[in-house]
Order: sequence, then C-alpha cells, then structure tokens
Amino acid sequence: MKKILPLIIFALFCFSAPMIMAEPSLSIELHPEPVYNQVWAYETYLANLTLHDLNLSTVDLTGYTGTPSELLFEGTLMWRGKGGYDFGQASTGYSYTLDDIPVTLTSSLDDSSVYFNLTLEKDAFDYGMKPYESVDVSLRFNVYILMSGGSNGPKIISKTSTWSLVDDTKVDYFEGKFSEMQGEIITVTEAAGITTLNRAKYLDLLNTMNASLTQGNYVEAQKIWKDYDDKERANMILALVHASDLQSEELDRLATIENELILAQRENTRLIEEYDFLETTYTALSNTYHKVNAELNSAKRNLSTAITAVFLTAILFYFLGRRGIRRREE
Repeated sequence: MKKILPLIIFALFCFSAPMIMAEPSLSIELHPEPVYNQVWAYETYLANLTLHDLNLSTVDLTGYTGTPSELLFEGTLMWRGKGGYDFGQASTGYSYTLDDIPVTLTSSLDDSSVYFNLTLEKDAFDYGMKPYESVDVSLRFNVYILMSGGSNGPKIISKTSTWSLVDDTKVDYFEGKFSEMQGEIITVTEAAGITTLNRAKYLDLLNTMNASLTQGNYVEAQKIWKDYDDKERANMILALVHASDLQSEELDRLATIENELILAQRENTRLIEEYDFLETTYTALSNTYHKVNAELNSAKRNLSTAITAVFLTAILFYFLGRRGIRRREE
C-alpha cells in the first residue's frame, strides 16, 4: 500500500493540472533554401508558409461574428536598402524603403500551409543602391482567423524573415576589392624593415576574404571588406608610417655618424700632413745635425793638431833657448 500511494497521488496531480498547450508558430521557408541567408536577384523561389500548433479551442473569438472558416495570411514583400560609414571614432548608418509589395493568401483550417512563387525581379542597381551597400528582402506575415462572414477574426501570430540580396554586380565588385586588398597586403607584408606590423593578422584577413568569395558567402565578404576599408587599412598605414619614422630616425643617426666619419677623415688627413711635415723637418734637422757634427769633429781634430803643433813648437823653442843660455855662460 505504501508503494502504491505515491503513484495514486501522482496520477491525481496529472489529471487535476491544466493541460499545457503549445503556442502557435509560423515558419517561412524558401526553396531552394538560400545559402548563407542570401537570395539572388532575378531568381524565383518557392515560398512556403506553415502555421504550426493551431488549436481553435484556445482562440478567443469574443466580439467576432460568424464562425472560423479559413486562415488568412496577410503579408508584405519588403525591399530595404542599408548602408553606413565611419568618421573618426564614430559611425553612422542609414536605410531606405525601396519597395513594399502586398501578398495575401488563404488556406483551409485543416491545411495550414500556403505556397507562392517569390520572383526577385530587380537587383540593387535597379533600386539605385551601390555594390558596397546592402539590400534586404523580407517577408512579413500576419496570420488571422477568417470568419464565415468574410471578416477578419483575431490575429494568431506575426513573423518576419529576412534575406540579403546578392547580384552579379556585387559579386564582381567584391572580387575586384579582393584583388585590391591582396595587392596592398602582400606589398606591405613582404616589405622589409616593418617590425611593428602584425603580418599574420593581415594575411589571415586576406585568406578569410578569399575563402568567403570561394564559398559564395558574399555577405561575409562584404563585412570583411568594410572592416578592412574602415579600420584595418588605416592601421596598416599607421604601421607603415611608424616604420618610416623609425627608418628616418635610423637614417638621421647614420647621417650623423657619416658626418662624424667625414670630420674624422679630415682630421686624419690633417694629422698625416702634419706628420709628413714633421718627418720632413726631422729629416732636414737630422741631416743638418750630422753635417754640423761632422764639421765639429773635423774642427776638433784640426784644433787638436794645431794645439799639439804649438805645444811641440813651444817645447822646441824652450830647449833651444836653454841651450843658448848655457853657451853664453860658458
């Protein structure tokens, strides 16, 4: 009994609790399914609208006459142009209403799906939009209960689905911008002496742009180009300017060293000339010294000879004188 009691309590709770009903939902699908949420100009898509989980017993019909007879899908095909630009640290955006086309469909209460051909008869250029701007194509639908008297009953749900319009002009434009971007980035990343540039960052940006174009994701390619054109290109230029400043400083330093070298060479030349002059003077003085020294040695020898001769002569006269005196005494 103790084991059965919890089961009885759980069963009573389930039967006494109000039933939870799913809320109605509306799906809007295109076939073929747009890749990367892109739709192509001049293409025709099969649009499918399906109302899910409709329970008429939960719909409040108070104030409406008649009985529910059909479902009314009342919608609009909307074309919207968008753009934006940056200035300094700020940015701004703008949008245009290009076209609104009403679409009205009905279905039975039993079959809550409707279909229609969605033909995109214009491209962005036809609406005066530039390739770097965006055109959104939207389907906005309100679903109503249609009463037996032909009047609209209560609104069940609303939904809007939006896709990005792509055309051949946009494709050619961004393929051209990729070539422009590639030329700039390759030139800068292969340049020597730019130590402050994050080369991997810009090469990754280029590879991502190339992959987006290859995959046909032109919406993403447009975002990458805008980011590069608005910000990353400026950052790359700043890195170039910074590198140029560093190189200018290095050139100035080298010019200073070169001037100092020229002055040192001139001083060296002057010293060499002074050395040559001193060496010549030294040689002349040395030659003069040797000549004078030779003359002095010669004069010294002559003087010594003369002195010796005078001395010998004096001695001779001395002895001769002594001899003469002796003779007189005798």
